[in-house]
Amino acid sequence: MQTIHRQRIGESNRLNWLNKSKEEKEVFSQLMREIALRKKYKPPSHKGIKASIETKLKMSKSRRGVKRKPFSKEWKRKISETLKRKYKLGELKVIVTEEQRIKRSIINKKRFENHNYKTKEKELLRKGIKWKIWREKVFKRDNYTCQICGESDCITHCHHINFDKTDDDEHNLIALCISCHHSKAHGKDKIEWQAALAEYQLLRFPYSE
Repeated sequence: MQTIHRQRIGESNRLNWLNKSKEEKEVFSQLMREIALRKKYKPPSHKGIKASIETKLKMSKSRRGVKRKPFSKEWKRKISETLKRKYKLGELKVIVTEEQRIKRSIINKKRFENHNYKTKEKELLRKGIKWKIWREKVFKRDNYTCQICGESDCITHCHHINFDKTDDDEHNLIALCISCHHSKAHGKDKIEWQAALAEYQLLRFPYSE
């Protein structure tokens, strides 16, 4: 009899909760929080209790489409500290199989082939005085203005038209704004833009090779 009575009370409470508006629910939840703080009440822990498949499905449905709050800096720091501690104690073991290692090596090789990574020699050329002088000459020649969109009040980049970083010829260099440099000169249609910029440079400097 007691179980039937409890079930009826539970059903009535559930129906009352569903019929309530959002504002009423928020007020009620706030009130319950205040009561819990006053009494120093701690809700029962569900640690070690395995949830059934039905409850798991309900939980997943309720969480669908709901974005979690972004991690704060303090939260990230705590997570990193706990992971480091566990790794040092041997509780957290990162096991990498031979297949995973092979896959990673293949991916890294492909990345290196596809992307034009800077070598030490190229870095030295880029950081040298010669390159800085050439870049300043180009900026002054183009009046610190992007030669595609005509923007002057922006961060200006010095672009190599033929994509050869070692070719610092004045006619191969052109001043571009940061957005045009990334989106157009190095974007999807970079080959078309390369041809257009080369033609534009020939019109500007007809006697150049």
